Amino acid sequence: MTFKERLAAATKAHCIDKKNYEIQSSKLRLALDVAKSGIWEWDIKSQILTWDANMFLIFDCDPDTFKNTYEDFANTVHPEDRDRVTKELEKAIASEKILETEFRVTVKDGSLRYLTGMAALVYDDHGQPWKLIGTNNDVTTAKLAQKRLEFINKELEERVVARTNELSEKVKELEEANKDLSSFSYSVSHDLRAPLRALSGFSDALYENFGETLGESGNRWVTFIKRNAERMNDLIDDILVLSKTTQHPLRKTMVDMKQLVLFLLEENRQAFPNLECDFQVGNLQNVHGDPGLIKQLWQNLISNAMKYSSRNTRVEIQVRSNQENGKIIYSIKDNGVGFDEAYKGKLFMLFQRLHSSSEYEGTGIGLTIAKKIAIKHGGDIWAESKPGQGATFYFSIPIH
Repeated sequence: MTFKERLAAATKAHCIDKKNYEIQSSKLRLALDVAKSGIWEWDIKSQILTWDANMFLIFDCDPDTFKNTYEDFANTVHPEDRDRVTKELEKAIASEKILETEFRVTVKDGSLRYLTGMAALVYDDHGQPWKLIGTNNDVTTAKLAQKRLEFINKELEERVVARTNELSEKVKELEEANKDLSSFSYSVSHDLRAPLRALSGFSDALYENFGETLGESGNRWVTFIKRNAERMNDLIDDILVLSKTTQHPLRKTMVDMKQLVLFLLEENRQAFPNLECDFQVGNLQNVHGDPGLIKQLWQNLISNAMKYSSRNTRVEIQVRSNQENGKIIYSIKDNGVGFDEAYKGKLFMLFQRLHSSSEYEGTGIGLTIAKKIAIKHGGDIWAESKPGQGATFYFSIPIH
C-alpha cells in the first residue's frame, strides 16, 4: 500500500471516528436534556467553575453575568442549605470520595427548585487533587410530588387517628348502652313480672271465689284482665329474647339445618293438634353459625308460618335452600293468609303488625328478632307474598 493509499485510509477512519464521536455526543446531550442534567467542572487551584448550557437553565442564571466562581454558585443555593453543601464539598475533597448531595436553589421568580448533585475528584500528574467534575439534576417535579404524597399520607393518618378515636368513643357509648340494656332487661324480668303475676293470680282467685257473684259480665272482664296479663308476659319474654340476641356474642359451629328444621316443625305441629300438616323439607345445606341463634331464627319463621296458616284445614309448609354469590339462601313457604307487599317494609320493624292481635296472637317482635339474627351472621332477611296466597320468607347467611 502506497503512502497516498495509507493516508486516504487513515483519513477515512478518522472521519468515521469523528462521525461516531458526534453521534455519541448527540446521544449524551439528548440524554442530559431529557434528564434535566447539567455538567460542571471546578478547578480547585484556580477556583474557576465551568458550566455547560444546561447548568444555566437549571439554575436560571444568565451566562453573561455569571462570574464562574464557587461564590456565584453558592449564592444561588438556599441559605438553609448553603453551609451544608460547602461542608459536603470540602469533605469529598479531603476524603477523596464521590460527592452525593441534595439542595435547593432560589430562581429569578423567587420559587424553589430541588436539585441533586454528584461529583468525582480528578488528580493531576503529581497525584494532587486537581478538579471536581460533576452533574446536577433538576428533581423539582419528583420532589414536589413526593411532598404532596407525604402531605396526603399525613392527612390520611390524621383522619385515621381521628376516626379511630371517634369509633373508640362510639364503642364506649355502645358499651354503656349495652349496660343500660342489661339493667333494663333485669328490671323487665324481675320488677315488671311481679305485678303481672299478682294480677294473674288475683284474677284466678277472683274467678274461683266470686265467679257466681260476678255474673257473666264480671267473669268476662276477669278473663279479659287475665288474658292481657298473659299477653304482657309474652311481650316481656320477647323483649328479653331481643335483648339477648343483640348482646349475645356469636359462638359459631356447624349447624345441621335439616335436622333442626324437622325438629322445630314437629314441635310446632303439637301446638296445633287438630290441623292436618304437610311439611316438605329439601336437602338443606348446613351452615357455620351460632346454634342457639339459628334455632331462634327458624323457630320464629316456622311459628309464624304455622300461625298464619292455622285457619286452613291443611297446613302446607315448604323449606328449601340454594347457594348464590357466596351465600346460602334459605326459604320457608306457607299457604297462609299472606300480606300486601305494599306494607312489607313494616314486617321486620319492632312492634309493627300487618294483622291485628284480635285475628292472630303475637307481640310484633318475632320477625324483628329474626332479622337481628340474620344480620348478626352477616346475612339478610326478606319476604314475598300476595294476600290470600301464602308467604315466602327468605334469609341468607355467608358460606364463610
